[in-house]
Amino acid sequence: MKVLALLSGGKDSCYSIYKATQHGHDVVAAAHIAPRAEVLEEDSFMFQSAGSALVQQIADCMRIPLYVARFDGTEGAIAKNTELAYRATPGDEVEVLFELVRCVVQKHHTDIEGILSGAILSDYQRLRVESICDRLNLRSYAYLWRRSQRELLQEMISNGIHAIIVKVACMGLGPEVLGQDLALVQPLLHDLEEKYGVHVCGEGGEYETLVLDMPLFKEKIVPDSMRVTILSEDRFAPVAVCVVETYHLEVKTHGACSIPAFVPPRIFAPESDLQHERSPTRGTRGTMEKRRSSIASRPARAPVSISFDETSGWGRAYCVGKEVSVAGDLDISRMAAAQLKQIVETLESVMKEVGCNLLRDVFYCQLYLKDMTNFGAINAAYKDVFAACDHAPTRTCIQIPMPESTFVELEILFGKCIRKSVMHVKSLSEWAPPCIGPYSQASELCGSIFLCGMIALEPYTAQVPATLSAARQCQICLQHIQRTLDALKSDFSHVLVLTIFIDEFVAGRIGDIRQIVESTSESKILQDMIIVSALPANAMIEIQAVARPMGTDEELSPKYVSERLSSCWIRATESSMFGYGILDFTIEDIDAKGTDAVILVASQYLDGRGVRTPMVLRAYICSQYVLAFETSIRLETLKGRDLLASITVIESLQMSDPAVAIKLHLGWCGPARPDARNQDCDLKDTAHSRPNSLPQTL
Repeated sequence: MKVLALLSGGKDSCYSIYKATQHGHDVVAAAHIAPRAEVLEEDSFMFQSAGSALVQQIADCMRIPLYVARFDGTEGAIAKNTELAYRATPGDEVEVLFELVRCVVQKHHTDIEGILSGAILSDYQRLRVESICDRLNLRSYAYLWRRSQRELLQEMISNGIHAIIVKVACMGLGPEVLGQDLALVQPLLHDLEEKYGVHVCGEGGEYETLVLDMPLFKEKIVPDSMRVTILSEDRFAPVAVCVVETYHLEVKTHGACSIPAFVPPRIFAPESDLQHERSPTRGTRGTMEKRRSSIASRPARAPVSISFDETSGWGRAYCVGKEVSVAGDLDISRMAAAQLKQIVETLESVMKEVGCNLLRDVFYCQLYLKDMTNFGAINAAYKDVFAACDHAPTRTCIQIPMPESTFVELEILFGKCIRKSVMHVKSLSEWAPPCIGPYSQASELCGSIFLCGMIALEPYTAQVPATLSAARQCQICLQHIQRTLDALKSDFSHVLVLTIFIDEFVAGRIGDIRQIVESTSESKILQDMIIVSALPANAMIEIQAVARPMGTDEELSPKYVSERLSSCWIRATESSMFGYGILDFTIEDIDAKGTDAVILVASQYLDGRGVRTPMVLRAYICSQYVLAFETSIRLETLKGRDLLASITVIESLQMSDPAVAIKLHLGWCGPARPDARNQDCDLKDTAHSRPNSLPQTL
C-alpha cells in the first residue's frame, strides 16, 4: 500500500517509516508542518518542530518528496478544539495538517491509501490523525502505538536510528545533553525513568530528537556547528533547544541498507495440520440443519422490548428486524441493511419515550445476524448510524438462526445521561486490533469496563489468519483483551465476566479452549461458552469481557459464587455495585419442572439482590425449548409479573454442555452516583418513565 508519512525529523516519525517499510508499504511522500519563520518551534500538543530546519534534508536522504505547510499570522499554532475526541474546527492547528494532506492525496499522489504517524502514547495526536483519515477516506498506521518504551528505544538504536537530542524540558536532562547521540543518553533516560517516572521515549515532552542517519538514508547528515538556546531558566527543569547551523552530507559507502521484512510474533505463526479443525462432531451437522429449518419456519418475534429503571439510570432494549421492501431486485444484503436502519429508528423512538438518547446513552451493542455474508452491508448501515457518535459504543457480533423474514436483531445496553469514556483506536499497529468501524474497543462507566467482542485479528493487517487453530485464536483473543485492559489501567485479575462465542464447527475444541481461558488468570473468572453459527471474518472464537478498573474500593470487589439451587446451577460474580449471574438449567431440570421454573428462579434470584431492572437479560436456549419458554414469559406478563418480559431470547442449535437446555445471563449495576451523570441532562424529568419492562409492538 502507498502511504504518506507525517515527518517531524525526530526518531519516532523516522522509525515509523522504517516499520512501514518492514510491513511492505511504500512510503511515497512525506508531510511536515513547519513553525513560523521567526520562531524556533511552535508551542503545540500536536506538532513537534524542534528539528524542522533539517526535515527537507531528511526527506532528500530517503528520496521521498516532502510537502510542507507553515503556520501563518502572529499566533502560530492554535488548538481551538482541545477535546480528546476531535471534530473539524475552523482555525484549529489540525486543519492546517488536514489541508496539507488533502492537497497531497488529491493533487499530487492520488494513489495514497493511508497516513503513517509516529504516535506512541498520545491519544490526543492519534485521534486527530485518525480524524483526518476518516474525512479523507484513508487508513491510519501507527506501528509504534503503545509499544514498551524501553524496548522500543533499544530497538530503534539497534536498527540503526542515529539521532541527537535537540530539545530538553525535563528534570535531570540539562542543556549539556543537547547535541549528544541518543544512544549515549539512553542510560541516563533509564535512570530518570526509575527516579522520576520519565518516559524514556520522551512521550511526556521530556526531550526531542533529530535523526542524522538511518538505514533508509542514502547519505547521512553531519553537523558542522550547533547553537544552544535556553528558552526557560527553570531551576529544576530548564527548557533548551539546539539548532544545527551548518552541516554537510556524507555519502554512505553502500547507500541505503535493505530493511528485513517484518516477522510476525510467535503467537501468529502459521500452524500445520488444520484440515480437521472445523469438523462438527459425528451426527451433529444433520441435527443442526433440522433445527435451523424449524427455526426459519417460525413467525418473527415481537419487534421491540425495552426495560428501564429511572432510579438507577440503567436500561436495555432488544429489537428484531421486520420484513421490509427494497426497491429494485431482491437483494438479501440490502434488505438486511434496511432492517438494521429500521431497528435503529425503532430504538430511537422507544428510548425517547423514557427520556433517553440513542447516540448519547448507549454504551454496548450486541448485533445478531442471520447470515454473516451480509456483514459488509449491515456494517455499512451501522456505520451510518453511529458515525456521528463521539463515544461509539462497544460491540459484539455473532450469527444465530432466525425466522425466515428476519435478518438482523440488535440488543443495546444504555445508561441515561451517565458519563462514559471510550477507547477507540482505529490505527493499524503492532499493539492490538483496530476498531476501524464505529465501535470502540472499550466503554468505561461507573466502575465497569465493557470490552468489544475480540476476534483473532492481526493488529497490523486487521485480518484473521487462516492458518491458526481454534486454541491459538483463543490465546490471541485473550492477549488482545489483556493489552486493552493494560491501556485502561486494569488487568485479568479485574475481569468480572468472559463470554466466549465458539463457531459451531469447532465445538469439539471446547475442552482445549476452556483450559486456555482458565490458565490465563490466577483469580477465578466467571465465564460461559456459547456455540454460534458463525463469527465475523470467519473467526472461530470471539470473546467479550466485562472488567473493572484497578483501584476499585475493596468493599466493591466482587466475590465468585458457584452453587446448586433447586432447579439449576448458578455461577455468579457479585459485589454491592455490580453483579453477573449465569443460571444453567439442565434438560433434566426442564423436563421435570418445565420452563416456568426458569422464570421463578430468575425472579427470586433478582429479587433477593434487590434488582428491579437487570442491565443484562439474555437467554441462550436449545431450540426445542424456545416456544415453551416464550409461553411461560407471556403468562407471567399477563399476571402482571413482567420482570423478564424484555428478555433477549437466542436460539442455539447446540449447547456447549449437551446436558444444559437453557443458559440465563443476568447482569446489573448499582445506581449511578450523581457525579457520574452528565451535567446537561435533566434527571428530574420522569414524565416519560415506564413500568419496569414492557414489550412494545410498533
